[in-house]
Amino acid sequence: MMKNHGEQEAENILSAGCRHCKLTEIELLLPRRGGLTRASVAWRIWRETRVAQRWLAERMGLRSPANASDVVRRFEATDDSELVDEILD
Repeated sequence: MMKNHGEQEAENILSAGCRHCKLTEIELLLPRRGGLTRASVAWRIWRETRVAQRWLAERMGLRSPANASDVVRRFEATDDSELVDEILD
């Protein structure tokens, strides 16, 4: 089954995020409260694609579409001084 363009681009962003942070996909998606690395990848996917919040929640291990929305919103509101170098580079 062929993925739609938004999902394919989201998968590409997820892969790029793993490479950038030098993490495997499993490591990136491990549940950690306040995990800014995973939040940064979810935020980028949300900003640059048209995937549904349900897709984002399921693919990024964020429990529910509402939780995915909260993660993205909180990351967007995070002050740059709180971000780790791995995210900013």
